[in-house]
Amino acid sequence: AKEPPDLLTYLRVHAECIATSLRPAGFAYEMQNGQNYQRLLHSNLESLNYPGMPEQENAFLRAIRLAAARRQPVRIGPHTLPSAGLHGLAPEDAPAPEELPIFNRTGFEQLFIPIPLGQTTVGVLHIWFEPGAADFSQARVGLLQKVCAEVELYLKARRLSDISQEVTRLTSYSRLLESLSGDLDLDSVGWN
Repeated sequence: AKEPPDLLTYLRVHAECIATSLRPAGFAYEMQNGQNYQRLLHSNLESLNYPGMPEQENAFLRAIRLAAARRQPVRIGPHTLPSAGLHGLAPEDAPAPEELPIFNRTGFEQLFIPIPLGQTTVGVLHIWFEPGAADFSQARVGLLQKVCAEVELYLKARRLSDISQEVTRLTSYSRLLESLSGDLDLDSVGWN
Protein backbone atom coordinates (compact mmCIF):
# COMPACT_ATOMS: atom_id res chain seq x y z
CA ALA A 1 0.00 0.00 0.00
CA LYS A 2 1.59 3.25 -1.16
CA GLU A 3 -0.61 5.39 1.08
CA PRO A 4 -1.57 3.37 4.16
CA PRO A 5 -4.35 4.96 6.25
CA ASP A 6 -3.69 6.40 9.68
CA LEU A 7 -3.69 4.02 12.64
CA LEU A 8 -7.22 4.74 13.83
CA THR A 9 -8.69 4.26 10.35
CA TYR A 10 -6.81 0.99 9.96
CA LEU A 11 -7.98 -0.28 13.36
CA ARG A 12 -11.60 0.57 12.47
CA VAL A 13 -11.37 -1.58 9.32
CA HIS A 14 -9.58 -4.32 11.26
CA ALA A 15 -12.28 -4.27 13.95
CA GLU A 16 -15.07 -4.28 11.38
CA CYS A 17 -13.65 -7.42 9.75
CA ILE A 18 -13.40 -9.16 13.13
CA ALA A 19 -16.88 -8.02 14.24
CA THR A 20 -18.46 -9.13 10.98
CA SER A 21 -16.91 -12.58 11.03
CA LEU A 22 -16.76 -13.49 14.74
CA ARG A 23 -19.53 -11.35 16.26
CA PRO A 24 -17.93 -10.52 19.61
CA ALA A 25 -19.91 -8.98 22.46
CA GLY A 26 -17.30 -6.18 22.49
CA PHE A 27 -13.66 -5.31 21.95
CA ALA A 28 -10.97 -2.78 22.82
CA TYR A 29 -7.64 -2.07 21.13
CA GLU A 30 -5.12 -1.31 23.86
CA MET A 31 -2.00 0.22 22.28
CA GLN A 32 1.33 0.81 23.97
CA ASN A 33 1.96 4.36 25.09
CA GLY A 34 5.25 4.47 26.96
CA GLN A 35 5.13 1.87 29.72
CA ASN A 36 1.32 1.76 29.79
CA TYR A 37 -1.44 0.75 27.40
CA GLN A 38 -4.03 3.20 26.15
CA ARG A 39 -7.43 2.30 24.75
CA LEU A 40 -7.66 3.67 21.20
CA LEU A 41 -10.80 2.07 19.84
CA HIS A 42 -13.54 0.11 21.58
CA SER A 43 -17.07 -1.19 21.20
CA ASN A 44 -19.60 -2.09 23.89
CA LEU A 45 -17.19 -1.36 26.73
CA GLU A 46 -20.16 -0.65 29.00
CA SER A 47 -21.03 -4.38 28.97
CA LEU A 48 -17.99 -4.96 31.23
CA ASN A 49 -19.48 -2.67 33.93
CA TYR A 50 -16.17 -1.02 34.83
CA PRO A 51 -17.80 1.79 36.86
CA GLY A 52 -19.51 -0.82 39.05
CA MET A 53 -16.40 -3.02 39.36
CA PRO A 54 -13.15 -0.99 39.18
CA GLU A 55 -11.20 -4.00 40.48
CA GLN A 56 -12.28 -5.88 37.34
CA GLU A 57 -10.72 -3.23 35.10
CA ASN A 58 -7.50 -3.54 37.13
CA ALA A 59 -7.51 -7.33 36.63
CA PHE A 60 -7.99 -6.89 32.88
CA LEU A 61 -5.12 -4.38 32.76
CA ARG A 62 -2.91 -7.03 34.36
CA ALA A 63 -4.11 -9.53 31.71
CA ILE A 64 -3.18 -7.03 28.98
CA ARG A 65 0.32 -6.65 30.42
CA LEU A 66 0.65 -10.44 30.78
CA ALA A 67 -0.36 -11.07 27.14
CA ALA A 68 2.07 -8.37 25.98
CA ALA A 69 4.97 -9.65 28.10
CA ARG A 70 4.49 -13.30 27.14
CA ARG A 71 3.54 -12.49 23.54
CA GLN A 72 0.90 -15.18 23.91
CA PRO A 73 -2.91 -14.95 24.14
CA VAL A 74 -4.53 -14.93 27.57
CA ARG A 75 -7.99 -16.48 27.88
CA ILE A 76 -10.18 -16.07 30.96
CA GLY A 77 -13.45 -17.93 31.24
CA PRO A 78 -16.66 -16.28 32.47
CA HIS A 79 -17.30 -15.92 36.22
CA THR A 80 -13.72 -16.82 37.15
CA LEU A 81 -12.80 -15.61 40.62
CA PRO A 82 -9.37 -15.84 42.24
CA SER A 83 -9.06 -19.00 44.29
CA ALA A 84 -6.06 -18.16 46.43
CA GLY A 85 -4.14 -15.24 47.80
CA LEU A 86 -7.10 -13.29 49.19
CA HIS A 87 -7.13 -14.72 52.73
CA GLY A 88 -10.83 -14.04 53.12
CA LEU A 89 -10.82 -10.61 51.44
CA ALA A 90 -12.78 -9.58 48.37
CA PRO A 91 -10.60 -8.49 45.39
CA GLU A 92 -11.60 -4.86 45.87
CA ASP A 93 -10.46 -4.98 49.53
CA ALA A 94 -7.07 -6.61 48.92
CA PRO A 95 -4.13 -4.46 50.08
CA ALA A 96 -2.05 -5.12 46.92
CA PRO A 97 -4.49 -5.65 44.01
CA GLU A 98 -1.64 -5.86 41.47
CA GLU A 99 -0.47 -9.04 43.22
CA LEU A 100 -3.82 -10.84 42.89
CA PRO A 101 -4.46 -13.54 40.30
CA ILE A 102 -6.35 -12.36 37.23
CA PHE A 103 -10.09 -12.92 37.48
CA ASN A 104 -13.25 -12.32 35.46
CA ARG A 105 -16.55 -11.52 37.17
CA THR A 106 -18.34 -10.90 33.86
CA GLY A 107 -20.49 -13.41 32.02
CA PHE A 108 -18.23 -13.16 28.96
CA GLU A 109 -15.22 -15.17 27.85
CA GLN A 110 -12.31 -12.69 27.77
CA LEU A 111 -9.47 -12.94 25.24
CA PHE A 112 -6.32 -10.82 25.20
CA ILE A 113 -4.43 -11.18 21.91
CA PRO A 114 -1.01 -9.51 21.53
CA ILE A 115 -0.30 -7.32 18.49
CA PRO A 116 3.37 -7.85 17.53
CA LEU A 117 5.89 -5.60 15.83
CA GLY A 118 9.24 -7.29 15.38
CA GLN A 119 10.41 -8.60 18.72
CA THR A 120 8.05 -6.43 20.79
CA THR A 121 4.36 -6.21 21.50
CA VAL A 122 2.87 -2.84 20.55
CA GLY A 123 -0.70 -3.53 21.54
CA VAL A 124 -3.27 -6.02 22.75
CA LEU A 125 -6.70 -6.73 21.34
CA HIS A 126 -9.03 -7.28 24.29
CA ILE A 127 -12.13 -8.98 22.92
CA TRP A 128 -15.00 -10.69 24.72
CA PHE A 129 -17.58 -13.22 23.60
CA GLU A 130 -20.63 -15.01 24.88
CA PRO A 131 -19.40 -18.35 26.29
CA GLY A 132 -19.44 -21.26 23.85
CA ALA A 133 -17.92 -24.66 23.16
CA ALA A 134 -14.27 -25.10 24.19
CA ASP A 135 -13.09 -26.31 20.78
CA PHE A 136 -14.70 -23.31 19.08
CA SER A 137 -13.02 -21.04 21.61
CA GLN A 138 -9.60 -22.52 20.78
CA ALA A 139 -10.20 -22.07 17.03
CA ARG A 140 -11.27 -18.46 17.66
CA VAL A 141 -8.04 -17.77 19.60
CA GLY A 142 -5.96 -19.19 16.74
CA LEU A 143 -7.81 -17.12 14.16
CA LEU A 144 -7.49 -13.94 16.23
CA GLN A 145 -3.73 -14.54 16.61
CA LYS A 146 -3.39 -14.67 12.81
CA VAL A 147 -5.56 -11.58 12.34
CA CYS A 148 -3.60 -9.59 14.95
CA ALA A 149 -0.30 -10.67 13.39
CA GLU A 150 -1.51 -9.00 10.16
CA VAL A 151 -1.42 -5.63 11.93
CA GLU A 152 2.37 -5.91 11.91
CA LEU A 153 2.38 -5.66 8.09
CA TYR A 154 0.43 -2.40 8.31
CA LEU A 155 2.76 -1.00 10.97
CA LYS A 156 5.79 -1.88 8.84
CA ALA A 157 4.20 -0.25 5.77
CA ARG A 158 3.70 2.92 7.83
CA ARG A 159 7.26 2.59 9.17
CA LEU A 160 5.98 2.97 12.71
CA SER A 161 8.77 1.72 14.91
CA ASP A 162 7.51 3.57 17.99
CA ILE A 163 3.75 3.22 18.31
CA SER A 164 3.77 5.56 21.34
CA GLN A 165 4.33 8.59 19.10
CA GLU A 166 1.30 7.74 16.98
CA VAL A 167 -0.86 7.07 20.05
CA THR A 168 0.21 10.38 21.59
CA ARG A 169 -0.57 12.21 18.34
CA LEU A 170 -4.04 10.64 18.16
CA THR A 171 -4.73 11.41 21.82
CA SER A 172 -3.65 15.03 21.42
CA TYR A 173 -5.85 15.39 18.35
CA SER A 174 -8.83 13.88 20.21
CA ARG A 175 -8.33 16.27 23.11
CA LEU A 176 -8.18 19.20 20.71
CA LEU A 177 -11.46 18.15 19.11
CA GLU A 178 -13.06 17.74 22.56
CA SER A 179 -11.93 21.21 23.60
CA LEU A 180 -13.27 22.72 20.37
CA SER A 181 -16.64 20.96 20.45
CA GLY A 182 -19.35 23.38 21.45
CA ASP A 183 -16.91 26.29 21.58
CA LEU A 184 -18.37 29.19 19.57
CA ASP A 185 -15.92 31.90 20.61
CA LEU A 186 -13.57 32.45 17.62
CA ASP A 187 -10.71 33.71 19.80
CA SER A 188 -10.91 30.58 21.96
CA VAL A 189 -11.08 28.31 18.88
CA GLY A 190 -8.06 30.10 17.40
CA TRP A 191 -6.10 29.73 20.65
CA ASN A 192 -6.87 25.99 20.88
